[in-house]
Amino acid sequence: LIDSSSESGEEKSDSKRKQGQKEENADSKCTNRRQRTESSPDQCRAKKPKKGSITIVPANKAPPSLFKRSIPHQQGHWAGHIMIPVKSFSPSFIRSSIRIFQRRLELHGYSGIVVEHDDIHISLSKHFSLQASNLESFVQQLKRRLEKERPTKLLVDTSGNILVNDERTRSFWGWSVQPNTGLRRILSDVDSVLQQYNQPPYYENPIFHVSLASTAEDLSHLDQSTTEDLDGSDSDGDSTDTSDDDDFYTNDNTIVVDRILCKFGNKKTYEIVL
Repeated sequence: LIDSSSESGEEKSDSKRKQGQKEENADSKCTNRRQRTESSPDQCRAKKPKKGSITIVPANKAPPSLFKRSIPHQQGHWAGHIMIPVKSFSPSFIRSSIRIFQRRLELHGYSGIVVEHDDIHISLSKHFSLQASNLESFVQQLKRRLEKERPTKLLVDTSGNILVNDERTRSFWGWSVQPNTGLRRILSDVDSVLQQYNQPPYYENPIFHVSLASTAEDLSHLDQSTTEDLDGSDSDGDSTDTSDDDDFYTNDNTIVVDRILCKFGNKKTYEIVL
């Protein structure tokens, strides 16, 4: 006869021995994995330590001292800006990109505030100044020049890069935009109207971009290759024309240009539908 209680005890003992062997093997694998990671950074790249501390704040909560006027205030004049509104990207996607900028600055030892823009757009003009009596006629001229234009699509590189203003008082984090024939025609129309009112045209060789955030620092010296360490992406800054054919755009990183905004100060906004 076989004692069932004795047999059950032996089975339990064997089970415990096997479980112990599994735990030892697991510990050994974990140790080996840690050793491989420490000796081979290519297999598991450790995060670089931060050297600074950056706080991201919305534009409506940013201290006014962070902003400097690009043109001096004149009594009876309005500061103007012409742009393409951008609504194609979700707030979470935009914030993820801004966090890359935050991390990059911290790695380089910067501390301070990055302002998250609440008015995402593509600029078509520098900031300019018009007398209050000229605002309506300026907008009407702009409408007449743009009435022949049609909506177009633009391809956006969302890997992110840094641009610095002419005065080197502010640096911007944004996405490069590939211009096409339609965008260049629109810019030519805008420049033409600006020149009629003795205002400066946009840059001769413009770098079209979607500006997401900015900081009151001159970051022109930062090495662009740092972006690769953060998100594995790279941007060569190529701004050659892309095809106007809709079939060219095979991903979601596109902007539909179907209207232009002309803003004066924080109170007057004129919308021109293409």
